[in-house]
Amino acid sequence: MPESPRVIPPEIDVIIVTYNAARYIEACLESLLARNRRYSYRITVVDNASTDGTPDLITTKFPSVKLRRSVENLGFACANNLAAADSQGEYVVFLNPDTEVKEGALDRLIDFLEAHPDAGAVGPKLLNGDGSPQLTGNTFPSLRNLFFETLFLDRLFPRSRIFGDHKLSWWNRQEASPVDWVMGACLAVRREVGVKLGWFDTRFYMYFEETDLYRRIWDAGYKVYYVPQAEVIHFGGIGPKAYSGQKVLWWHQSLFYYFRKHHPGKLILLRPLIFFRSLLRSGLWLLLTVRYGGFAWEKARGYLKTFPLVWSKGWCSG
Repeated sequence: MPESPRVIPPEIDVIIVTYNAARYIEACLESLLARNRRYSYRITVVDNASTDGTPDLITTKFPSVKLRRSVENLGFACANNLAAADSQGEYVVFLNPDTEVKEGALDRLIDFLEAHPDAGAVGPKLLNGDGSPQLTGNTFPSLRNLFFETLFLDRLFPRSRIFGDHKLSWWNRQEASPVDWVMGACLAVRREVGVKLGWFDTRFYMYFEETDLYRRIWDAGYKVYYVPQAEVIHFGGIGPKAYSGQKVLWWHQSLFYYFRKHHPGKLILLRPLIFFRSLLRSGLWLLLTVRYGGFAWEKARGYLKTFPLVWSKGWCSG
């Protein structure tokens, strides 16, 4: 006998972590609250000690939103886990503040989870502000793909199924499909799966925390899906200027920790690869200081700071 249709619709928790996000959060919350919704959403914002008035803006303009203030910047993983621990819905949506949810997007993600019990997490189609698509729905990090990216082969040959494998830049992304991982700007997770796995690993301060979660979701016997029928505009993280020298360092710290956790036997090969990558990219950014000035110097400094990580045993950003 087929299962009877659900009588009581599921409840959903939406969690947003902010840090100096006043320029984005108002439009983000308005997009959540203004759209017609078939499901009930509880919205929680965890503010990581913003200094730009983000918390006051939320309490003044969005009294229905639950605000949790932190006295320090806890990072993405820890802040999300704090709110996830208090979640009550069957599904939890983690959303960046630099997003705008298009009408029906979250409903479609939940519909997909409802219809696919094998799905542990799903992500939408992400769009730039001009409507062009972002490359979400990628494969897990590997030494091969890191090598191709180091030599910029993924950019030179984006349609190649070999060089473009990591970001699947050859894929048309028109149909819902299982993928290794989706960008963490918006992801919906089955709550029972998140609780079972302990949500995010807080030893990732920034970057790779969602990749690690997806890896554990797959290992637990669930799938991760890309669902293009749901669309979310993602403004942040666009272009090289989005990644400061400090973010370059955080990215490499988290990369090392990801490999230590999931591929410890490959660290011996990751070390020289990252050494070569940092040497090449720091040199290129130093050359570009003639044209880009302080921005290029900041990026060069970020790559120079990664050299000690190659020989360090810490490899953990948290």
